[in-house]
Amino acid sequence: MSPHGSLFEGDAHYVSAPGYDGLLGVMADHAPLLNVLLPGTVKVRVGEEETFYAIASGILEVNHVSGVLILADEARKAASPQDAAEQLKDIKSRYEPAKLNRN
Repeated sequence: MSPHGSLFEGDAHYVSAPGYDGLLGVMADHAPLLNVLLPGTVKVRVGEEETFYAIASGILEVNHVSGVLILADEARKAASPQDAAEQLKDIKSRYEPAKLNRN
C-alpha cells in the first residue's frame, strides 16, 4: 500500500523486500515481524508468476491475521527486475535533497 492506494492484494507464496538489515524473505507461517524498508525492489511470487515493485522507504509487517503488509512512501509496479531498477532510480532522485544552484 502506498499513499496512492493498494498495488497488490491477494495470496502470495513468497514476498521479498529490502529490509534495513538486508533482504527479507517471507513465506507462509512466517513468525510475526516488523521491519523498516529501504528503497529497493519488492518481489511477490504467486505460483510461478513473479511481480516486481520499486519502492521508496517504508515498513513491512508480518502477522498471522493479515499476512504481509507493506506500507511504502511511494511504490510503482514494474514489468521486470530491470524495469524496477529504472523505476527505483527515478524514485531515489525525487527523494534526494534539492541541490542549490549557486551563481
